[in-house]
Parts: sequence; structure tokens; C-alpha cells
Amino acid sequence: MGQDTRSILDHRIDLSAPEAIREKLEETTAGLLNALETVSLVRTSSPIEHWEVRPSSVLFPNVPSVRLLGPYSFVIDIFPKAIVIGSWLRWKEFVRGDHVRDEYRRIIRAFAAVFHSTYVVYLPDSGLKAAEEMLNQVYEGRMPDTNAELFPLEAEAAAGRLHLDSCYVEYLTT
Repeated sequence: MGQDTRSILDHRIDLSAPEAIREKLEETTAGLLNALETVSLVRTSSPIEHWEVRPSSVLFPNVPSVRLLGPYSFVIDIFPKAIVIGSWLRWKEFVRGDHVRDEYRRIIRAFAAVFHSTYVVYLPDSGLKAAEEMLNQVYEGRMPDTNAELFPLEAEAAAGRLHLDSCYVEYLTT
């Protein structure tokens, strides 16, 4: 069992319009098929080809949220204050694979444009206390503590200092 990559983003969208979000993701995803293929390590016999809105009240009963299941095993959970994007991309591949990391970032930045996000935090889904605390804050309907020990992704990657036991932030320009 390994760590998968998660991304936390802020957003400025209306949770009450999940169908409009789904449609915008469909448009965005159409231009990302090569990047999605690059980062997708899981092939299923019946892959989801389009984004599907699913109720997330079973997973997160105390917080209003919307879940979207997408192509190449991407899952997007939208909470009142933040979004968690999950994929089957292993954290080790994100940290150590320049090409895979660049393609994954390209995907996440495209999704961030849909959500009007100003930053994204890249982190493992388990095994790192700071990452688990940030994810739990989002799952509880709060904004994650971005004052936690986050490292600037581009600077750390350029210096060859990416580590499996760190979380990384990328500030986006609009």
C-alpha cells in the first residue's frame, strides 16, 4: 500500500450548482486527455469517460459537499471552503518524476481555473501528519492551515529538494 497524490485548492464557486460545475469540467477535460493518460496509472475495464455528480453526504454527513467522479480515476470533492482532488498518481511518482509532475500540475492548474482558485497544495493522502491534518480540516468544512510547513513547489523542484515527507504549495496567477 502506497501514498497517492492529493491536491487541496481554494475556490470561488457555488456548491448549489453541481451540474454547471460538471459541464465546465467536461469542457476542460477534453483538452487534457494526453496529460490525463500520462499520469493515470490505473486502467479499468469500464473507465468513466465523463464527469458524474455523486452525493457525498454518506462520506461527509456533517458538511455540505459535492463529489464528482471523472475520467482516469480522478475524484473531486468540493466543500464550502476548499476542494480536494484525488487521483491514483502515487506520491512517489509526483515527487520524483519531473515529466509526470509537470503533467499533473498542468491538469490541476486547468481544474483550478474552473474553480477560480488562487493556490494549490500538493500532498500525500496518508502517512504525513501535516498532510492528514490539512485534509481533515477540509473534511470538517474548514479552510486548511496553509501556515503549516509548506514548501514552494517550483523553487524546491528547481533546487532538487523535493522530498516524500513534505507538502508543497503553488500560488496561481489569474
